[in-house]
Amino acid sequence: VLVQDINPAPQVSSSPSYLTRGGTTLYFSADDGTFGTDLWSTAPDNTPPTISTIDDQDTFDANPISVDFTIADLETAAGELEITATSDNADLLNDDSILIIGEGGSRTIQITPMDGNSGTARITVNVSDGALISSVTFMVEWWTAHVVANVPGPAVDYTTISDAIDNAADGDLII
Repeated sequence: VLVQDINPAPQVSSSPSYLTRGGTTLYFSADDGTFGTDLWSTAPDNTPPTISTIDDQDTFDANPISVDFTIADLETAAGELEITATSDNADLLNDDSILIIGEGGSRTIQITPMDGNSGTARITVNVSDGALISSVTFMVEWWTAHVVANVPGPAVDYTTISDAIDNAADGDLII
């Protein structure tokens, strides 16, 4: 900030003195030599925080998903930003099953669906600086996988492909 003249007149020029910064506000006083000193301040507008895009995700059965993302804000340190996440499908994924971990601007969202369920949930991640909020939304889909092997075992659902097909629901995967 440059104050050239707070009381314009051709023969008088002013310059700021006593520059002081308080948070994101710059305070300064300026004296034009004739009419005295005035206290001025300037503060930037608050901008909303930013959050990176999170791509849609899919996996099999109740496998957890971990996705990295970043957050930032011009006025607030990343570690002081508040992050929340919600699901639109509590039967598949309740909000308590969504964890945000990490420090500073690098974060990870960990998502663990309810056991035995398959389906789709829309996840919304919000980041707030206390005044403004930014959001990103992505879809997560869990597929049911039916394992077919010619020898029964703990990880085998069916021993014939025809049994797996007969018992599969629309959208299930047979492997």
